[in-house]
This record gives sequence, structure tokens and C-alpha cells, in this order.
Amino acid sequence: MSRLLGRRGTILLFVAAVLLSVGVALRQGNDENAHGNMGYLHIVEAHQVLLGRGFGRFYRDVFEPDLFLRPTYTLLVAPATAVFDFDFAAIRAVMAALQGALLAVTALAVGACIARVGAERASRIAPWLVVLHPVLVSQASALVDTMVFTAAMVGAYGFLAAMPGDAPRRRWIVGGLILGVALLTRSTALAVVPASALALGRAIRPWRARLAAAGLVAVGAVAVLAPWFLRNHALTAASDGKGGRWILSTVDGVNLWMGNNPETARFLDADRSLDELPGRDALDTSGMMPVATQLARYDAARAQVKEFVQAHPGEAAALAARKAADLWSVVPTPRSTKSSWHETKSLICAAWTIPLFVFAAVGAFVGVRAGGALRGFTIDVLVTCFVFTIPHAMAWGGTRLRAPLDPFVVALAAVGVVAAIDRVRRRS
Repeated sequence: MSRLLGRRGTILLFVAAVLLSVGVALRQGNDENAHGNMGYLHIVEAHQVLLGRGFGRFYRDVFEPDLFLRPTYTLLVAPATAVFDFDFAAIRAVMAALQGALLAVTALAVGACIARVGAERASRIAPWLVVLHPVLVSQASALVDTMVFTAAMVGAYGFLAAMPGDAPRRRWIVGGLILGVALLTRSTALAVVPASALALGRAIRPWRARLAAAGLVAVGAVAVLAPWFLRNHALTAASDGKGGRWILSTVDGVNLWMGNNPETARFLDADRSLDELPGRDALDTSGMMPVATQLARYDAARAQVKEFVQAHPGEAAALAARKAADLWSVVPTPRSTKSSWHETKSLICAAWTIPLFVFAAVGAFVGVRAGGALRGFTIDVLVTCFVFTIPHAMAWGGTRLRAPLDPFVVALAAVGVVAAIDRVRRRS
């Protein structure tokens, strides 16, 4: 990928990504987004992992395993935690540097995807658009798993889409391993599976060979996911007496509930974060509690969602449309009452996102018309955008949750920018 921008350009890209991420982290300090979304819990659990107890926390002097957090970010933050203990400012700065590097890796992966389909000029623009993306920089500067997820999700698609049909078996397995890391971080990484399958189908024509390659990808993904599934199955079997559950986490229960209950519409009308919904604490599984309690809250949340949707199918459908719109909002939506930078973020995001969407629409039109490999890539991106939107419409669609998808949107925007420049030059 260094050949994409040249050695000097690649170094500059990494330096810019790291400096921007660390700069925002230091500027915000403990006044804004100090602990990220669940950063505090990841650091607490990292200490327990370092002490050899595993993924969990203490509840009334008893260590309780955790079904809520996924292990990927906890493991990533563990080395910084080992050095800086609970010095959140220092840990955040170190993690911002690391996540800035992941942002640069994501940027290069996007550029490589476009170069592979023949859009050479766009491939040199896209990496810089990714690194300068204000939401991605903001997420890279915080103690959140967004950049791990983004790099793994984009990397999985990019690695698999670039695979020649006659690639060695081990390379398909490696692609599955990357996909497995993305899925273990957030399950919404499933959104790149259809696009990856389309790319695989274009690279390999015989159906038997396609199935063999897909099977090898699945082997790699299962190798990453199986230990966590088995761990959670064993923990839940010991707690619920029902033979155990095959789950990655209990988080989807409360997330579904936040997006589907009688108060959701009122909070969306007021542009308030759904994290602040009344009654959420009684269903939240992120607190320090026994596995049995986590499961009980998980089941209760899903039961309430089922009851609400069955009783109010029209309202549930309307809410899904609104949450999908929030996911694609040009300003941070819903608003967090904890943020003192909301107006500034809104102005910056609108100034960036509106042109991004316009050029992405142009790029999509140009890509579909172009045919060949560029059309295939454009379809992959559009399919991924559609599939990624579905779970967020079902649960909740805060704008920051779109950040992992934006590198794909940037890819189309870069194609649109080049097309616009060419059109202006032809007219002049």
C-alpha cells in the first residue's frame, strides 16, 4: 500500500493522522468525552485481564465475568493500562496515537480499493479525505472501539476484494481472520459480508471454487469468534440452568429496547440521546453484576421490544425510518446533553458531510455508468451502506455509529471529485 502515495506520502499520511488524533485528545482532555463511550469499563477490565482474572469486574467483592463488552478493545488498551494504571489522560493520548495509526491504515486500504478498480487519481485523494474526516478523527481521539472496528471492517473487505481467484488458501483464511476481528468488535461488521461475497464471485467463476473460498473465509472468522462463543456458552450454562446461550454479548438487548419503546419518539423529537431514556438503567447490562442478572436484563429488554413492536407495528416502522435518517444525518444526531462542543461539532460536521454526500452521489452515478470493476466496487459500497443501515434502524441510529461506514462513502466521493474536476476542465 506504500506504493499508493509513495514512501514520503505514506509517512506524511501517518504523521497527519496521529498528530490530528492526539491533538484532539489533548485539547479535549478531561473536559470532553474523557472516557469515550465505554472506555472506562474497558480499562477496568484490562486491569483484571492483566491480573489473570479474565474479562469481568468485581461486584460486592466477588469477581463476575462480563457478557457485555467484547474483548478486542480491552486487549488493545491493556498495554497502555499496564503502564499508566488509571491515568486516563495518558492512556487516552497513547490510544489516540495508536488509533490515529489505524485511521491511516484504513485510509490506505480505501485508496487501495479504488486503485484496484482503475480510479488512480481518486485513489490518491481518498486516503487524505479519510484522515481529515472530522468524525473519524474525533472517534480516533477517544477511548472508543470505533477505529479498531473501522480498520477491521474496511480491511476485511479490502483484503478479500483484492484477492485473485487463484490465491493460496491461507490468504482466504487470513481474510476471514480479519473479518472475525471486526465481528468480535461489533456484530454490524456483517454488513460487509454481502459485498465481500460479490467481490469473491467476480474473482472466481466456478461455483465449486467460490464455495471453497467462502468456506476458508468462514474458517478464519470462526477461529476468531469460537473462543468467545464457547466462553459465553459455558458462563451462561452455569448461570441459567438451560444449557447455555450461544451469544457474543448481551448488549443488543438494551440497544434494541432504546430504539423501540413508548418513549423513543419523544426523545427523538427533542433530539436527546436515547442513552438517557427513563428505565434504561433497569435493562442495562454494563453495570457490575452477576452473569444471571445480565441474562435476565437481556431477556427482559428483548421481551419488551417484542411486546412494543407487536402492539405498535406502525409506530415501530416509523421509528425505524427516523433512526435510519439519524444514522445518515449531516450533523451529530441525537444530541448528547453531556457535550459542551455540540454546536462546534455540528458546524464542522455539516460543512464536511454535505459536500461529502454530494460528491459521493456523483461518484456513485459515475461508477455505475463506468461499468467494469468500478461499477462492481460502487455496487459493493451501495450494498454495504444499505445493509449497515438495517440493524441501526432496528436498534438506534446515532450519527457517530455511521463513522465506520464513512470510509466507503469517502471512496465514492473521491471518484465524484475527480469527475467534477474533469468536467470543469472540459468546459474551460
